[in-house]
Amino acid sequence: MATTATKWFVGCGIGCIVMIFLLAGLAGGGFLCVRGMVRGFQAVEESQEALIAEYGLITDYFPSADGSIEGDRISRFISVRQALIPHQKRLEMKFDRIARHGHEQEKTVTKILQTIRGFSSIAPAIASYIEARNSTLLEQSMGIGEYIYLYMIIYHSWFGNEPDDHPDIDNFIIHSEESGNGDGSDFNTNFDSEEIQQRYRLLSVRFLENQIHAAESMRERQDPAWIASLDDEIHSLKEGIHVKLWQNGLPLRIRSSIEPYRTKLEQTYSATSNVFDIFFNDFDRNSDNETSTRL
Repeated sequence: MATTATKWFVGCGIGCIVMIFLLAGLAGGGFLCVRGMVRGFQAVEESQEALIAEYGLITDYFPSADGSIEGDRISRFISVRQALIPHQKRLEMKFDRIARHGHEQEKTVTKILQTIRGFSSIAPAIASYIEARNSTLLEQSMGIGEYIYLYMIIYHSWFGNEPDDHPDIDNFIIHSEESGNGDGSDFNTNFDSEEIQQRYRLLSVRFLENQIHAAESMRERQDPAWIASLDDEIHSLKEGIHVKLWQNGLPLRIRSSIEPYRTKLEQTYSATSNVFDIFFNDFDRNSDNETSTRL
């Protein structure tokens, strides 16, 4: 089985990781860059394995049967998000720098090498962000599944951010005859929004299915109307009617749980780091698991 780190590299959907391996040597210090990058992702894998051992896979998480969220859990989520702000700022700075170089019309050798150097620092920054998230989750006694569920409910369903928010480097192509690529080959850094949205909906459906199971298991407090609303949301996601969890508005029982924390939560979102929370996770490590299938 491929390691977690390997699957992140293979499945990230952007050209920057590939470019680092292909071109790091041109940027100078390539060996040190790649060595540091691999070490960074080894730390990510170790922290992810620790989370899984303690709390299970992302899709093992069961939201509360009645939809409510305890204040203590939201406070812990906020603590994790606040701890990540410096790492978010670092990612934003590095991607902004690359975007400025990439969108320039003139593609001289010097500018291309500057861009490659920028890319060579991104992978360690991504690894640092994810490792910090995982380590802080362990400190806060919160599993990756609960974290992702709250993340989706708060930032996408409630605040209206897009599931495929990502760094602004779309359609950035490195191409220059002067670079030595006589075959005219390009390097394109587009994120695969369709793949991100697909994974997002798969996770949303699994969380809702788990929630229905939890609700149906509590016979004495079973709420047919609530279960019906969960069923309807699953149908909308599977049929592509909804691209976000609870797209038409959060149920009151969920919103009333998180409303008191709105101000603090609004200060912790980053469009740049969003994709690394939603996409860079080993939730579908078992290829036979239903979360790996298409909707």
